[in-house]
Amino acid sequence: MRLLLWFVAVPLSFVLVFLIARGLHLFTTNQLSDLFLANNTGRFWPVARLLPFVALVTAALVQGGVYGLARLRGRNRGARSSSDLTGSLSRSRGR
Repeated sequence: MRLLLWFVAVPLSFVLVFLIARGLHLFTTNQLSDLFLANNTGRFWPVARLLPFVALVTAALVQGGVYGLARLRGRNRGARSSSDLTGSLSRSRGR
């Protein structure tokens, strides 16, 4: 399940960070086109400076997902144990 979280979190964090960067005018359309069309190594700098933020957002999404899954599993286990408990009480009263 955690592997699935990573498969979802990595592309989603790229999209989120680049959309926010575009909204704040930190990453422009010209920089995006230069990434594919320019020949110098400086074309990677606009993307490279955003990668630490992508890593932070990815880590936050994965940690939040793991926490949410743990709570969901705990809630399901609690519901199962209480239903097992009430089932055993009703069976013992029926005798």
